[in-house]
Amino acid sequence: MVDPRTDETRYIGQSVQPLGVRLCGHRKHPSPRMREWLDELRLEGLAPQIMVVREHVPYADLDHAEQEAISAAGLEGKRLLNVVFAGNRLLPETE
Repeated sequence: MVDPRTDETRYIGQSVQPLGVRLCGHRKHPSPRMREWLDELRLEGLAPQIMVVREHVPYADLDHAEQEAISAAGLEGKRLLNVVFAGNRLLPETE
């Protein structure tokens, strides 16, 4: 998802659902940091933009493709709102 005010990528994820359905899920059950960002946008009458990064990824490769994209964005210094997992352990959110 992209911040419409800055064109900054703020979240990278995967979906096998239509993008609007996936966005609705984020709005209903956001992480604390995503909730804060979505609330900021809503107060300004804005909504996040959705940009497809990769299409036609085989279902079995979705997790790997998502992690590659998140890692690459992190190396580029993007301030993502993704909750980060190490193995099966949740790491604290930082910003």
